Amino acid sequence: MTPDMRRIAKVVNFGILYGLSEFGLARDTRMTQAEARAFIAQYFARFPAVQGYLESVREHAHRYGWVSTLFGRRRYFSEINSRIHQRKLAQERMAVNMPLQGTAADIIKKAMIGMEQSQTARGTHERMLVQVHDELLFEVPLGELEKVQNDVHSIMEGVVELEVPLLVEVKQGTRWGAMHPVPRG
Repeated sequence: MTPDMRRIAKVVNFGILYGLSEFGLARDTRMTQAEARAFIAQYFARFPAVQGYLESVREHAHRYGWVSTLFGRRRYFSEINSRIHQRKLAQERMAVNMPLQGTAADIIKKAMIGMEQSQTARGTHERMLVQVHDELLFEVPLGELEKVQNDVHSIMEGVVELEVPLLVEVKQGTRWGAMHPVPRG
């Protein structure tokens, strides 16, 4: 898979989930608007449960004025029933986005806490440097790499039990731009 194919797949999958219009899909993928319209229709025809889920989130937001993550963290939408169409649509897009992105944020926070607790228990000296979306970057002394790597897999993949298992890829390198995958130990 080329990087451009991966980019387009992400645009399509995440864009459609978050309410990307046929105009936006066409712009972001270089499809025509007719192709984008047909693609969106085919996507929902093939995955009707996705469309049902999105509609249920919108309905919940309109009825209660909030949506929540898998762990119960809520976000309120004071203008979800606005008479201003653009404002209402923007609130609906945010409402659809929040349970998915918010749950992902909750999961990575739980993983960060688990990694810190594990570090204390195992007595290693890694430093968590940065978190970017669903990725964590650690600085690890070479002699402790295997211990930390094993904990990254067990903690991050086990932080929450979902129907579809979480899978973690560990990479290492001396610079962020020179990382390479590490086989499971």
